[in-house]
Amino acid sequence: MKTRKVYWLSFLMGVLLLLSGARQAAGVTIRWWVWMWDNPWQQETWTASAQAFEQRTGIKVQIENVVWDQISDKLRAAVIAGNPPDVVMILRSDTYWLAEAGLLSDLTELAKAEIDLADFRPGTIEDVTVNGRIYAIPWRRDGYALAVNTEILQKVGILYPPNTLDEVKAYAARVVEALPGVYGWGMCLGKKHAAFYRWENVFYSYGGDWLTPDGKSVAPNFLEAATKAFAFHAEMAKYAPPSALQDTDDDVLRLAAAGKIAMWQEHLSGWRQAQGLFTPEMLAHVQWVYFPEGKFDPATRTSYRYTGTGGWNIAIPKGAPNFQAAWEFVKYWTSPENMGACVLTLPARISAMEHPRIAAIPEAFKFGALKPTLTGPFVQDIRTLVWEQLQAVVLGTVTPQKAAETVYAKLNELLGK
Repeated sequence: MKTRKVYWLSFLMGVLLLLSGARQAAGVTIRWWVWMWDNPWQQETWTASAQAFEQRTGIKVQIENVVWDQISDKLRAAVIAGNPPDVVMILRSDTYWLAEAGLLSDLTELAKAEIDLADFRPGTIEDVTVNGRIYAIPWRRDGYALAVNTEILQKVGILYPPNTLDEVKAYAARVVEALPGVYGWGMCLGKKHAAFYRWENVFYSYGGDWLTPDGKSVAPNFLEAATKAFAFHAEMAKYAPPSALQDTDDDVLRLAAAGKIAMWQEHLSGWRQAQGLFTPEMLAHVQWVYFPEGKFDPATRTSYRYTGTGGWNIAIPKGAPNFQAAWEFVKYWTSPENMGACVLTLPARISAMEHPRIAAIPEAFKFGALKPTLTGPFVQDIRTLVWEQLQAVVLGTVTPQKAAETVYAKLNELLGK
C-alpha cells in the first residue's frame, strides 16, 4: 500500500511540474519521431496519450513514423541538415554514439531538477549517460525468452520445454523428422537488428562477454562463446523454414501463429504482438519460458539464463526548434503512469512496474537474468558484421570459427588494438 501511495504521489507531482512548465510553451507544435507502429494497440494508445498531453498543455504533437532500424541514421542526416524533429525515440544501443557525435541535447540539469532519477531501474540512467552527462531519458527495456508451442512438442512425445541449448537442438530435430510441414525452430535472418539481437542472446547464453570490464579490450571468453553462437545458428538453420535468410521477426510470428513453428526466440514487444495475432486456442498452447543457458545443473534442472537487454530511450535532438515544449513532452511521456500505460515491454521506471498492465507479462521476461547489449560508437559496424557472418555461416560459405574470428578482429581494430 505504501508503494502505491508513493507511486501516485510521484505521478501527481509530475503532473503539477508538467503543467507549470507547459504554460510557457502552449500553442507550439512539436514533431515526434517514433518507429512504424508495431500493432493497432500501440498506434491507438500512443496517439491517445499524445492527445491527452495536448489537452493538458496546449502543446500539439505531430507524430512522424520512421522505420525503426533507420531512425538513428535519419536523425544524423536531419541534424546535419538543420531540420531535426523536436523529440525522438532512439534505440538504447544507439544512444551512446549519437551523444558522442553531438547529435543529442544535453538534458543533465533539467533531468536532475525535474525528474526523479532514483525511480529508474538500476543501470538505465547509466545507459543514457556519456562522459557524466545525461542525453536521453530511459523508456523501456527488452529481454528475450523462449517461445514454445507445447502442442507441437507433445505430438512428438516431448512434455517439457528445453532447459539446455543441446535440448533445443534435439527437440527441433525431432519435430522436423516427425511432422512434415512443421519446423522446429523459427529464425529471422532477413533483418539486421533482429538477427543480431537473437545471435547476441545465444552468445550470452554460452557465457560470452563482448569486452573486458574497463571496455578497452575484447573479453577473453569472446572467441569461444561467439564460435558456439555461430555454430548454434548453423545447426538450427536445418530445422528452420527455407525462407529463414529472408524472414523478419514478423514473418516468424506469422508462421508461429499458423502452427508451423515449435520454438522461437521472442522479445517482449513480440509477446504483445502475439496477443493480437494468435487465436485464443493458439495462445493456450504457447509457453514463454526462460531461454536456456549452457551451464546447466541436471540435478536441480536449473541454469543461469541470460537475455540480451535492448530497449528504447526518448531524447531531444541537438538543434530541436522547440526545446522547451519538447522537454515538457519528455517529462510527460516518461511519467510512471504514462509509462505503465503505454510501454510495450518492461518500463524503465520502478514505480511503473506497479501498473496493472505490467502484471500480465510472463515471468521469463520480467525475471530472467539481464545482460546489456553491446554499446559504443562502433556498435553499428559490429551489428552489421555479425549479421553478414550469420548469413554466411548459414549458407555454409564460412565456418563458425572463422565468423567468430572475423568479428573478433574487427572489434580489436575498432578498439585500436
